[in-house]
Amino acid sequence: MIINKNYNTFFIANNSSRIRIILYICSINIRLIIELMDENNENIDEITFKDYYDNLESDEKRIEIRNFFVPKYMSYPTFYNKYNNNSWSEYDFEKLETLTNINFR
Repeated sequence: MIINKNYNTFFIANNSSRIRIILYICSINIRLIIELMDENNENIDEITFKDYYDNLESDEKRIEIRNFFVPKYMSYPTFYNKYNNNSWSEYDFEKLETLTNINFR
């Protein structure tokens, strides 16, 4: 801030420093908004198994996936409990990935 005998010079100098500060803060806000938008776009690419399973076009594929798990690894109630709660273990995720070729983690 410049102090001068002329009041107009003091006022102009004070306003220009305020404008610089406001522009700096706005640039930080814009940068943060862009970062958050990028993070949101990355999260959109991820899909849960439940979304994948619900959006399968044919019932045959659903039955194939269910029958892959049910007789060998878990019971029907366990399968649907994990399906509804998305509570798959690491071992289950490995099996899902080998069956569908999609990473659900």
